Amino acid sequence: MKREEEKMDKKSLENLLKSRALENMSDEEKVAINHASFELLQEQHERVSSLIERVADSLNGEVIDYKIGTVLLDREEVRLFEREISPMFLSDLNKKVSKILFDENTEEERVYKTIFLDMPYEKLKEIDEEKIDGEATDEFGNKYKVGFRLVKEEKYIKKLREMSEVIQRNNIKWENIYCPFAYKAFSLIVEDFSESINNIENFDKVNIKVDFPEEIRKSMIEKILCWNINEETEYPEILVRPSEEQIYYEHILEERDENVLVDKSTRNFEFLYRDGEFIKIITSNIKYERLKLYFIKNIDFNFAKKVRLYGNIKKYNRQNNQNTEMVLILRSIAEMNNVLQQYEVFDDYSIEGFSDKNSKIIETYDLQIKNRDEFLLKNKRKRLYLRLKYVKSKYSSDIISFMKGVLEEYLVDCDCIFTEF
Repeated sequence: MKREEEKMDKKSLENLLKSRALENMSDEEKVAINHASFELLQEQHERVSSLIERVADSLNGEVIDYKIGTVLLDREEVRLFEREISPMFLSDLNKKVSKILFDENTEEERVYKTIFLDMPYEKLKEIDEEKIDGEATDEFGNKYKVGFRLVKEEKYIKKLREMSEVIQRNNIKWENIYCPFAYKAFSLIVEDFSESINNIENFDKVNIKVDFPEEIRKSMIEKILCWNINEETEYPEILVRPSEEQIYYEHILEERDENVLVDKSTRNFEFLYRDGEFIKIITSNIKYERLKLYFIKNIDFNFAKKVRLYGNIKKYNRQNNQNTEMVLILRSIAEMNNVLQQYEVFDDYSIEGFSDKNSKIIETYDLQIKNRDEFLLKNKRKRLYLRLKYVKSKYSSDIISFMKGVLEEYLVDCDCIFTEF
């Protein structure tokens, strides 16, 4: 028997010792152990059931309507409205002249500043890579020639795409953002300069003048692109939540009057739900000590009156998504207009009927942030020509491009092409 015990694995030996211990116990001790085991199992079951029930209650509630607004503000306005809005890039607040702008060995692109051009999209296409002369003046009045190159700035579009991935990661239906200035951003890149400029000791007191062409100068906006989203890193309290299959970690935050999204970098993120006065984030396998989160601030009516917001802001919400989608599959003009007129930006726009490829086509640009289904792209893409009635403005191409994105969220197998009324 002794030799057999030596051959046993650890688990078998533990079970044997437990069984022998039970043999030596009294009936009262056996009953107590069985009762304790039952209570532990019951407690685990109740905790799992409670978690499932609370999550179900949260997820089965009203669908949250995510409203994302963007606006151009100067530095003083950014500080004035810091509770309502945040710069899309905090680095835009601190742009200043530095020696690195004139360092030929730097691997970074030498960006002097980013500007926004308030022009129709058709004109913007002609501007990219334009060369512009400039001049730097130091604190003693010495002047140095500087050459710039005006290039299309892509960082804001990339930020929108990043936010799209975050929203999809949180299992939320994405709606395109109407953010025209993200597509009208250009950066001034320092391309060449006098060698003697590196003799300057104090770049903080350097003044740079750029000789913009008249058309660009008249349309130029030197402000900071902001939105109602704030990025934060949180260190929430963590509880272990066992289930029948595995262990989950519940990260607990105090409730805030803002919508919360978990960053796409959070691996093993399962879902987020609200439980009374708390926001709870469920992850699996890995116990996180910090989380990168996005807080979408509610757009206050009084704030919206003070500044001009651009975004997917609605006057009212769709009442029956399922019915609307079914009707849109049938290509109902009335239902298309019903979807569009929920957005403030489409007040002066309406679809009057169908048209054909021989009609005068309105040029649009790609506002599709999310990746389309490859099967639909290759096999089911149909051209749907729609006759549009609208009041023309300098933002027409931006608004119609946004309209294309909104409709194609429903007409998933179609390429919407708008024609003149």
